[in-house]
Parts: sequence; structure tokens; C-alpha cells
Amino acid sequence: MKPMALELNAEYVDSMPAPAATVMVLRDSAEHFEVLLLRRHAAAGVLGGAYVFPGGKLEQRDRQLSPSLVNMTTEQLRSALCEPDIERDTACQIYAAAVRETLEECGLLLGIDGLPDGQALVQAQGMVNSGLSLDTVLAHFGWRLNASSLLPWSRWITPRRPTVTNRRFDTRFFVSSLPPNQMAVHDQSEVTDCAWMQPRIALERYWAGAIDLAAPQIICLQHLAQFTTIDQVMAYARSHSPRTIRPESFDQDGERVMCYPGDPMHSCLDTAWEGPTRLTFRNGRFEPDGGLKALIAR
Repeated sequence: MKPMALELNAEYVDSMPAPAATVMVLRDSAEHFEVLLLRRHAAAGVLGGAYVFPGGKLEQRDRQLSPSLVNMTTEQLRSALCEPDIERDTACQIYAAAVRETLEECGLLLGIDGLPDGQALVQAQGMVNSGLSLDTVLAHFGWRLNASSLLPWSRWITPRRPTVTNRRFDTRFFVSSLPPNQMAVHDQSEVTDCAWMQPRIALERYWAGAIDLAAPQIICLQHLAQFTTIDQVMAYARSHSPRTIRPESFDQDGERVMCYPGDPMHSCLDTAWEGPTRLTFRNGRFEPDGGLKALIAR
């Protein structure tokens, strides 16, 4: 097993978590659905070398998205996120960040009705890579954002003592299907590899030391591994409100333990998912009680 590229953080961070968005993009395969994982550049300031879902923090240009270019009202977006107190504009901007980051990092354009041709996709990616906003891209091509194709999954808020980074994020996780006739291609800048993996296979590769994953990705993959089809995943997302996950940590026998809702050491005893409720940073990686079997058990 190779050492994990991610290093344990010991610092406390008092800054407010930066709003961010990420998307678990799914596609059908012969035996089981697959999820897209992108390898961040080794020199990246956050999770360098790790495999993550497409996404990133909300940028100033995401604030330019006009509600008229979205097929859902701001109230509907707030309702979908299950965040009644979120500012109306912020709800729209979170969706904009999710779509823009995915387009920027791997060339996939989510949430556009119809079938944009390959030339338009390349041009759209070039526009966002040059610093233009998603609003500008949509207006240029006459597209509207079908926000209902991105289903909220969960919300993760980094604790004051982050595990493997010294930054805090307030990240909304979405799930969406791969649009027809689109192919993920990494940008060779922020991302150095695009990999489609069955959730179970991704966890097995992580356990074998072949890839690096941070804790939220491990938990989300464990959750996805409980399903057999994309339809099942989408049905679950539509019928369940996205949970807000606030990890809490403590040190035990010289090791960092991250616990989640439902764990006896967490302040919230209401379980958020079926499966492990804690991960221990041990042997250079995050390990649940019960090892790999606990991650892939159904």
C-alpha cells in the first residue's frame, strides 16, 4: 500500500466556510452504474492528487446568473436544497457553480435541454476557461439551465479543524446523469485524470492504495454503492431531503477520528445514512470500523 498523498491537518480554522458545489455524475455501464471521479493536480492547494467529484467553490462570476435563464424559480431552488433561510440569489448561484465547474474541469455540460453539438460544447468550455460566466455562455447559445436535472444529495460543512486541508467549505453535493453524446475530458490544468468507476470498485481501489479519497467522497461512494441502478439513485434523491453533515472530530490513542450524525460521539444522534458513522485517519488513510467490508456491505 502506498502512503496517502493527503496529510493530516492539525490547525484550527476560524474563517467562515466558503460556499461550494460538487456533482456526482453517473452513467450506465454493462454491469453497474459508474460515477465520475477527477484526479486533482498534485500541486493543487486543496486535496492535491486526490480523486474528487467535479466541482469547486462559488466564484464572483456565478453571481451573474440571471434567474430568467433557469427553469426553476429561486423559491423552487431553495425548496430543492431544503434551505429556506438561504438567500434567493445564493441558491441560484450554487447551481451555477456546480454546472460551471463541471464544464470547466471535464467538459461536461449538465442541465441543458436538447443536445448541444460537440463544437458548441468545446466553445462553451473555452468560454468558461477564459473567465466568462455561465450566464454569458447560456445567453450566447440561447440555452436555459434545467436545474431540475441536478438533484441535491447532501450538504457538507468543514469543521473548524479540517482533516486534510486548512480551508473550510460549505459544499452542496448534487447527483446528475451523464447527458447523451457527451464525454468527460480532463483539462490538464486543475484535473489530470478522468475516471469512471463503479462506487464499490472506487472504494476497493482506495483501500488497495491505488487512489486517494477524502472523507466526504468515501462516505458518498459508500452511500452510492447501496444502489444498483441510476434510477434507484435518482428516486432516492427525489424522495429524501438532503442532509446537512457537520463532521465532528476527536483524538483517540493518537489518531484523528471523524464522526458523523448517528455516531455515539456526534452531537446529532439521528443517523444520516446506512453504514459507518466514523472514519479514523490511520495508516495514512481514512478507515471505518470494520475495514473495507463496512464500506461495501449492502
